[in-house]
Amino acid sequence: MLHIAPEAFFAARFQRLDNIGYIAVDKLVPGYAYPDNVVGMDLQRLTFSNDTFDIVLCVHVLEHVMDDRRALAEIYRVLKRPGGLAIIMVPIGKNRKKTFEDFSIQDSEERAKVYGQWDHVRIYGDDFMERVVHAGFAVTVIDYVSGFSDDEVKEYGLIAENIYLCYKPAKAVNDCNFSQ
Repeated sequence: MLHIAPEAFFAARFQRLDNIGYIAVDKLVPGYAYPDNVVGMDLQRLTFSNDTFDIVLCVHVLEHVMDDRRALAEIYRVLKRPGGLAIIMVPIGKNRKKTFEDFSIQDSEERAKVYGQWDHVRIYGDDFMERVVHAGFAVTVIDYVSGFSDDEVKEYGLIAENIYLCYKPAKAVNDCNFSQ
């Protein structure tokens, strides 16, 4: 299992499991705290071989990555074929049809105003699925919050965010090639 930008709670639990090989990677940006055993690595240029992992977990990462399409292609590349699974979550802007990104915005304060957080580089729209499919994945979307009542959503502090189950199919449909 490859865990990208691991959440400390999940990292601690996964590391204790004897039945999985667990690797956690992050870019190791100054100013952040990282769980133990996190390997410094850029998601846009993973150093793992093709078809290495059964599962990749990537939660709230892609909105921070300059070239998210390349990052998705890298996730696809390192997943085993057939049936490798990437579990991906990103924030999608409410009522936003198209992803917004403006790479001329470099100032942290301006990014916070525009994107809602100083280190985000885009606000995803409903077209996020197109980016995932373009990387070659077969995708199932889970709207897990819809299964809870309004009171439960409030009590548990849930946000209406989809989970994208991204499978590497047995036969390549649209493999991306970033060889540079």
